[in-house]
Amino acid sequence: MAEQRSEPGSLLSMEKDGFRIQWKNDGTDYPALWEAYRRGELQRTPLARGRPFREADLVEALGRRFLMKRDWHVEKRLEKRFWYRVWGATRYSRIIRLINNAVRQGCDVVQDVFLVAERMSGPICQEAYLIADYMEGSVLPAKEADLWLADLTRSIARIHEFGLACNDIQSYNFIRTTEGIIKGIDLDISSPLIICQVNDALEMKRRFNVDLPLKGPVRKVLYHLLLARNLIRARSRQLRGKSDRYIRRS
Repeated sequence: MAEQRSEPGSLLSMEKDGFRIQWKNDGTDYPALWEAYRRGELQRTPLARGRPFREADLVEALGRRFLMKRDWHVEKRLEKRFWYRVWGATRYSRIIRLINNAVRQGCDVVQDVFLVAERMSGPICQEAYLIADYMEGSVLPAKEADLWLADLTRSIARIHEFGLACNDIQSYNFIRTTEGIIKGIDLDISSPLIICQVNDALEMKRRFNVDLPLKGPVRKVLYHLLLARNLIRARSRQLRGKSDRYIRRS
């Protein structure tokens, strides 16, 4: 690998074995860690299993604990492919870039991402690996929302302040760390950021009757447009005898 000069905390990149790799420049050889994981040389504890085309493991290496994921799901939705062409980046590339930028600005309410490796076919990702920080703590108990809702609302508002979004408000997508901080994990910013942030506001209102602040008139107008769309979809599903839970994701 040719030497790359970059300031600490920025992202480095290279191509190897058919993968496009991006990683955080913090003195750790994340590409070597990724290769060892691919070769099965690292002891792993399976975490998420059962979701098709995805797997996740807890890996202890270099005196640290990492969350390592492999995803071989090929995105087939045309609207997602459209945005990937517009951005010139996949959801994984955007995640590491946006999170890295937010963390460098002081964001402390999201799971840090250290490496993304993608095997591409044109603009479409065929297989991806991700190395992230393994956060010590506990998932928010779904049936005890009254105990964590205020803290969750503050964390999501802060996530938005740093140019990020959750786009999947579920209790299992948040961890209360051993320090008592609620952090978002597995962020999904596969749509334009403004839509993802409005989706967060819609879901907080629907699930918890909480009004999440949205900055700027564009977000407020979009909120009402997407709310109307969701209600139309819900009514359509009712007429077809399906669940009346409106579709919140774009």
